[in-house]
Amino acid sequence: MADVAGLNATVTIDDTADSARAITAHVENTDLDMVLGNAETSAFGDNSQTFIYTMQGRTFSIDGNYNTESLTGSDTVLGAHAVDTTPLAEIDISFSPDGGTITYAGKALLTSYKINASATGKVSFSASFTGTGNWTRT
Repeated sequence: MADVAGLNATVTIDDTADSARAITAHVENTDLDMVLGNAETSAFGDNSQTFIYTMQGRTFSIDGNYNTESLTGSDTVLGAHAVDTTPLAEIDISFSPDGGTITYAGKALLTSYKINASATGKVSFSASFTGTGNWTRT
């Protein structure tokens, strides 16, 4: 397996109309954290700790360039979710760190959307999601 550069990564997120929107052109960084929960099962008399797997969890975050382009702009997709008075219970997310060979996909809740404007720099955004249910790796 060869090392992979992140420049070909892709990000697709459903908009408020439940249509998949590729916002890749506006994303600079991604972070998918897959947590494997565990519970300690050690008992009196044990010489070492023992554990069992419990529930999986995941968080996904992105940041990049603020953009209001029709249909695929970062704010067009994410900002609409952040202010929607009847938000989707779950948002479909698809993330490929290598441009399509491997793709992680699942449902998530938008937990944070931040816009940062600076007098001396570009306007940027960041968004965080908490995964719900099972995700796939294809």
